[in-house]
Amino acid sequence: ISGLTDETTYFFTVDAEDGAGNTSSDDNNGAGYTFTTPDIPDFFTEEFESGLDLEGMTLTFVPDAGPEGYKAYIEPLAGGVLPYEPTDGNFVSLSDDDSELINISGGNSVAIYGDEYTSFYIGSNGYITFGASDTDYTEDFSDHFDTRRVSGLFDDLNPSDSGSVYQQQLGDRVVISYDAVTEYSGGNQNTFQIELHHDGTIVISWERIDSSDAIVGLSGGNGVDPDFIQSDLSTYPAAPADCPADLNDDGSLNFLDVSEFLALFGAGNRGADFVADETFNFLDVSAFLAAFGAGCP
Repeated sequence: ISGLTDETTYFFTVDAEDGAGNTSSDDNNGAGYTFTTPDIPDFFTEEFESGLDLEGMTLTFVPDAGPEGYKAYIEPLAGGVLPYEPTDGNFVSLSDDDSELINISGGNSVAIYGDEYTSFYIGSNGYITFGASDTDYTEDFSDHFDTRRVSGLFDDLNPSDSGSVYQQQLGDRVVISYDAVTEYSGGNQNTFQIELHHDGTIVISWERIDSSDAIVGLSGGNGVDPDFIQSDLSTYPAAPADCPADLNDDGSLNFLDVSEFLALFGAGNRGADFVADETFNFLDVSAFLAAFGAGCP
């Protein structure tokens, strides 16, 4: 049964008809039968088989203390071009089905699903992996979910044939750019960018997509969950207006945001690091109260 909503109770009756046209109904003595759907988490992953609807878009994953680990937002790509010029970064030499280790400078780190890394691997096939390299070119769910990964455009790409890959380390993020990279023996171009922010935010932007099939999304590296259901990445909402103290993103400031801050602060979660110094003390409390007092636009 498709089109059901998570954590919802549904009522049904049973109507039957045999080959002779005799009918019968069962409504459980007027009470009906029921079942309740479970809360299925969003795995932030979609497989495309006949074209992608993400060209000209920017997808942002913001770390969240909830069970899914992130809140996702999608918006048109500003100006239709990548946020950062790819060639401003350092060229990454990648052959076909290759992977290159990148060490993050300045003692900084990036994160995926709450775990921090001081290095990561750039894969030639359109993804970033953490903790282990990967050179797999077969874009299926089992391969996507077998490693901690950000799949910007997981496909059989070949930057050694056409196009280039660059990485740039900025003050608050690392930027990985795939510039006009072709599919293996494809003769096409795919231009996209992955931002790994030091605060754990992950951003994927697509300027041009010629590939018709790919996997896009995040992986915690735990294999395909038995409850896995594909996401529809293009249907996420736009990011809310900037209101730092609105921690539950409901557009208003109240005791729920205070409660959320206290929970994040107690857990040492980056969401409570309001002064961005990777420590948790009275300065963060003061900054949160100031933001709370300023209200939302």
